[in-house]
Amino acid sequence: MRRSNGRVRLGATALACAVTALAPATARASETASQSFVGAGEHVFVVPSGVTSVDVDLVGARGGAAQVFHLPHPQGGSGADVEAGLAVVPGQILYVEIGGEGAEATNAEVGPAEGGSNGGGAGAYGEFPAHARGAGGGGATDVRACSANPLTPGQPGACAATPTLASRLVVAGGGGGAGGESAEELSRMRRRV
Repeated sequence: MRRSNGRVRLGATALACAVTALAPATARASETASQSFVGAGEHVFVVPSGVTSVDVDLVGARGGAAQVFHLPHPQGGSGADVEAGLAVVPGQILYVEIGGEGAEATNAEVGPAEGGSNGGGAGAYGEFPAHARGAGGGGATDVRACSANPLTPGQPGACAATPTLASRLVVAGGGGGAGGESAEELSRMRRRV
């Protein structure tokens, strides 16, 4: 099974200005760079000098797979893929939150399967008699102005009064977890065959 945390690619174009000594004209050279983040959790991107906009490509994390009593095992949903352009200023700090994949549902464990980091929902769990669990949902991937950790140094002063979720600039939702199957449903399927 393919595991899939969220991911982000940031592309920035810097316009460098050069003045020649021979003429009062200004020449412009365009330079493009990109940076990718793939591990679940928080990553920091500092806007380079001369950059006033960044293009972002975010992918939310995949929902977990379900284990059921027959094959094939249903896979969780894919996370959303979102592209956007953001106006920025040089030196601005952007916090990139990569969502984690939802936990796989197994029949051996009791309780709901955990959702992925950054907001993935927990899977449902049916009680006796022997209900399989639903898998956890994938976490969202986002770019925000304030860190998810309020103790992170170097944050803008406005972050002290702004809830971190309210500082989100662009979000790609995580995929849904796959549903489970009950022993009762399996029994009904066998009777139909």
